[in-house]
Amino acid sequence: MKLIKSFAMVLAIMALCASAQAVSLTIGSGNYYVSVGDHDYLPYAYGPGYQPGPINFQVAMGDYGQWTQMQPFGQVWQPYVAQGWRPYTEGHWVYTQYGPTWVGYEPWAWAGYHYGNWVFSQQLGWVWIPGNTYTPGNVAWAQGYNSIGWMPMPPAGYDYSRGYIAYVGPQNQFTIGNSDFSVGIGVGGGYYQGGPYYDPRYRDMYYNQNYINAAGNLWTFIEPNYFTSDNYADYYIDGNYAQQMFNQHIVRISTQPLDRVVVERIVRQPVPVRQVEVNQINVDGRPTRLVRVQGEEQDVRKNANRVVREVIAPAFAEKGRSFKGPQGKNQAGLNRVLNQGETTPKVETVDSDQLVRQARQMKEREDQRRSEVRQKKIQEVDTAVKEGKIRQPNTPPGQLKKEEDTRKRNSQVNPQNPPEPNRPDTERQQQEQNKPGNTNEDQQNTPRDNRPSDRRTNENMNRPPNPPTEEQQKDQQNNRDKNHPEQVPPDRQVTPPDHSNMQPDSDQHQNQRDENAVKKDTDQNKNANANDKNQSDKDKAKKKKNNKKDKNNNDNPDQPPPER
Repeated sequence: MKLIKSFAMVLAIMALCASAQAVSLTIGSGNYYVSVGDHDYLPYAYGPGYQPGPINFQVAMGDYGQWTQMQPFGQVWQPYVAQGWRPYTEGHWVYTQYGPTWVGYEPWAWAGYHYGNWVFSQQLGWVWIPGNTYTPGNVAWAQGYNSIGWMPMPPAGYDYSRGYIAYVGPQNQFTIGNSDFSVGIGVGGGYYQGGPYYDPRYRDMYYNQNYINAAGNLWTFIEPNYFTSDNYADYYIDGNYAQQMFNQHIVRISTQPLDRVVVERIVRQPVPVRQVEVNQINVDGRPTRLVRVQGEEQDVRKNANRVVREVIAPAFAEKGRSFKGPQGKNQAGLNRVLNQGETTPKVETVDSDQLVRQARQMKEREDQRRSEVRQKKIQEVDTAVKEGKIRQPNTPPGQLKKEEDTRKRNSQVNPQNPPEPNRPDTERQQQEQNKPGNTNEDQQNTPRDNRPSDRRTNENMNRPPNPPTEEQQKDQQNNRDKNHPEQVPPDRQVTPPDHSNMQPDSDQHQNQRDENAVKKDTDQNKNANANDKNQSDKDKAKKKKNNKKDKNNNDNPDQPPPER
């Protein structure tokens, strides 16, 4: 009996697998779109031909994914999407009266990107927590070197500072201000470091290894020139690039919607303001705002089938699910807004195995291309650091590179022979003379520059000093008497005049100062005349010596003249 039951279970499992393998999906072909669920692209389908009744998120989002439990959030929604997908990549940003507003191309984008929160789980990947309050795009913004990025914000009080989603309280990663956002751009393409690394309150939250390892799954960056593109799926940079931005301390973060001038300053191009159409629907018993960006119908028509085929259909095939197709509740509204009401339906039935195989091949190509873009951007950042374009706050252009060159030169100095400190020349010369094998004779035999000024210096050094004149001797004797009055003989002592009976008078003091000045000038003139006389005597002696040498040379014509 047990054997029969086991055999029946095996047959049931085999039948289940066969049915899963035999599932085929009917999807639109070309620009013709076939509904996936009952509420595809609701803001665009809403209109005279279609106005939905009360909506329950549990039912409506169940057409596009599955609900599961995740603590501590309770019921969360996990979309059916291809492997490697992340939120806020299939679409683009436009600027509206609400700020940067996300236009997504997934059929459920109207709900998933404008209500509730996205959180990342290591076990489940990206999951959505429902909400009823409209937001243009519930993300935190990041500014890097020649890039702009964003990441979905979790519910209040939660962050990823520990490397995973957890409640940390009112003070968390997403309470950081945006005081330095967009201010780090320098003249000529330079960039100043900034962001949470330079804020002691948030440095440890962002700059710990657990968070940096998780940053690659959380942040999405693009180059500024792609910001106005209609789809970021082909341009976004993920993975190690975000980690590189944090390691270079150049990520600035803002948790508030960005002003248009801030966005234009970062992307370096005009960002137009788009008009919106606002309607009201009932979701889970509450009035809820439904916002439609005017003029986006063409982008939705262009990208809807591509996203369904590449992102949505492979996951449906793996789960054994099928699309609603023409039976979708809002198919008539989509036909109107996508201009396919009078068009013959163009559909094709695709085998699930074929869809999964095509999706895997496409992912491999996308991963390869995205890896090349990531490596290129990382090299760009490394080059900018080496060239001094990325520098510390309040550092002049090129200063960072000079400091780095100085550090390299200092690191090349042999620590066993550190450079000598500055010492007086006399001390250094004394040490040179005291070195073993270095004698005065060696110094005398050292060749020198025989310039005339050097010869005069040598002659003056070897000549005995001239005897002082009579006036110089008298001045020297007076100086000795002043400095040592106790040694002055009685015959040279001078009795100072008695001024006890004299009254202080300004004229008298002025006369005394004049006499002192005249005496000082006289002494200076005497010293100058004596110096002139000494110099004259030196010149005469030198001329006499040279004449004597010339006479000796004339007496011996065979002797060559001395080398000059």
